[in-house]
Amino acid sequence: MRNTKKNKADLIEDLLERLETQETELKDFVWKYDKELALYPSDLQETLACSKTERLKWSEDGRLMIVQYKEDRIYRKGLKIPLYSLYQVFFEISKETLKEWRKEDKDRTKQNRREGAKKAKATKEERKQVREEAKISYENMVDVWSKIDEEAKAVGELAFWTMWENRLAKKEQLKATNEKNNSHTISKKKYYDNKEKALRLLSRSKYTDITIYVPENPDKTQRIYYENDYDEFEYDEYYGAVSEYDTVIVEEDYYTLYYICISIGENTFKFHVPYNIGKQYLPDKSRLEHVNHRENDGIFRFGREISDEELIVYTEKKALGKHMML
Repeated sequence: MRNTKKNKADLIEDLLERLETQETELKDFVWKYDKELALYPSDLQETLACSKTERLKWSEDGRLMIVQYKEDRIYRKGLKIPLYSLYQVFFEISKETLKEWRKEDKDRTKQNRREGAKKAKATKEERKQVREEAKISYENMVDVWSKIDEEAKAVGELAFWTMWENRLAKKEQLKATNEKNNSHTISKKKYYDNKEKALRLLSRSKYTDITIYVPENPDKTQRIYYENDYDEFEYDEYYGAVSEYDTVIVEEDYYTLYYICISIGENTFKFHVPYNIGKQYLPDKSRLEHVNHRENDGIFRFGREISDEELIVYTEKKALGKHMML
């Protein structure tokens, strides 16, 4: 067991005195007090003439022995500083050892690069195949639509790419919740603006059916409280202490949605549009059939964001480019 009551200065003095003694005795001494004589990271790097990167790599894979951790109480409280085995550095790591380690690292790096290049090539081929299959599937759909009539072809293509822009918009909306700048918010608005422009056209098609979804609580109610002296507050059984100067804002049909369903042959495209936005170009809700829907849990009541796998095919550049051409 490594245990001592001597301080480090005394131990170093004892070590110097024993340098001329037998090697076995010296090894036993350093082994016994290895924990007390442990090297700080900077001392180890200087002793072995290695870089910080090498030290970290050799520590992580276990080639360098860490005998204990010491808390930094001066500069970065809570940071654990690794202390390295002096015994290992003095008696187990030679110049040949370091040369071998560096050769192993170099060979491993080359191997990782070869494997990475091989994997990247395979991934590229897989994605190329996925894109090709998606292209063929899309062309087959367009071919079917064109055999129906020109309107079916035009509406089908526009609805198809509007669907993907809608999913891209939702992806950007999720990213925008934690963004530090407005890049995702700007992208989200661009996609939703394109969606609205497309639906203005699609809503006029003979292949489009428009209904209305009115949830149980369609209105959004917001109460604005003003700070006043407590004596000026009245008590309301539902709201508690309420000032007579409080304001109640009600946005009617805030949660009401138009449901636009476009059916062409075996393909169906579905969109939801907030009533207060869509009423500028869609029929009044009193003239439409009411439908019931089951809302999703989470941020989106209906629909979903585009998946990472789908982004391989339906990129922002491709979706926007196709939309501009139609």
